[in-house]
Amino acid sequence: LDNHLGREEVEAALAEGSGYAIRRSATLGRTMLYVAMRSAHSDNVLRLAVPYSGMREYLPLLFPAAMGSFMLALACSIAATERFVSSVTRPLRVISREMLKVRGDYRSLKFEPSPYPEINVIADTTMEMSRDVEEYLARIEKEKQIRQEFFSNASHELKTPITSIQGYAELLEGGLIRDENMQRDFAGRIKKEAVRMTGLINDILMISRLETKEAEVVMTDVRVSVLLEEIVGGLKPQAAAGQVFIHIDCQPLMIRANAQHMRELFTNLIGNAVKYNRPGGQVWVNVRESDRQMVARVRDNGVGIPEDSLDRIFERFYRVDKGRSRKQGGTGLGLSIVKHIVGYYHGTIRVESKLDEGSEFVVTLPMDGI
Repeated sequence: LDNHLGREEVEAALAEGSGYAIRRSATLGRTMLYVAMRSAHSDNVLRLAVPYSGMREYLPLLFPAAMGSFMLALACSIAATERFVSSVTRPLRVISREMLKVRGDYRSLKFEPSPYPEINVIADTTMEMSRDVEEYLARIEKEKQIRQEFFSNASHELKTPITSIQGYAELLEGGLIRDENMQRDFAGRIKKEAVRMTGLINDILMISRLETKEAEVVMTDVRVSVLLEEIVGGLKPQAAAGQVFIHIDCQPLMIRANAQHMRELFTNLIGNAVKYNRPGGQVWVNVRESDRQMVARVRDNGVGIPEDSLDRIFERFYRVDKGRSRKQGGTGLGLSIVKHIVGYYHGTIRVESKLDEGSEFVVTLPMDGI
């Protein structure tokens, strides 16, 4: 026999106790697996050789098992995927169905909680959007109602002076009034009603311009103290007739604004304080600067405003005491103009009032304009 001491597996067995090698046998003409092990009791080495075919021998045995495992895993994954997809899409389908059920009443839109936070986010967002839409529709409806009331009130307010002017004009035209004093009286009434109608139209146009912001507004540095002196000077006859005393306390400050806007704002606030006062009443006007804001306070000790009317006094044509308001004159748009001016400059306005004790209006506007 050939000496096998130089073979790879035998050398490994002598050195380490065991060894193996795979090589093609020149004698047999095929690949063989050689395994050698050194005896623990002697120097003998036992070597075995078997034909080696590698994985080709086991593939026929492993393939059915591998295919069976693959098909089982595929079936399980399909079932799990279907269940997962169903659990995800079911809440989405519920949300879709609930939204399709809605016929204008968004308050009936409700969703059951989902085990997936992401789905809950979608449901919550949809609910929030539905509430926003509901509030938006309610606001549109309210604005529509306000607009209808505005046109109705404007038509009524314009109809009254027009009717008076027409009546007096017909009497004068018909020659029924021959007394010169009475003719002058009728002409004066016609002029008074025309002035009233012009003031009403101007107030309506100002509110419209403030709402749409379409008209170009010229901004200047308005000296508030000088403006207040002019306004109080113009109100002196009315204050004297009502025995009302006006007190002005204004810092020497300037605000970047439109002069006509500031004139309208202070004229309406101070004018109302004088108009709705009692003989011997007082009006205090205080203007201060605080953190680059102009804080204007107009306080009186007049008739006051009922608590149930405080939320409506800024509405157009709203009058607390309709009989007294018409007797005192005015268009019923003064406080509405004030609110629109304050909103135009991104300011704030608040009112405190007690019946028979007086009222206080506090307006805050930025000094640097809009």
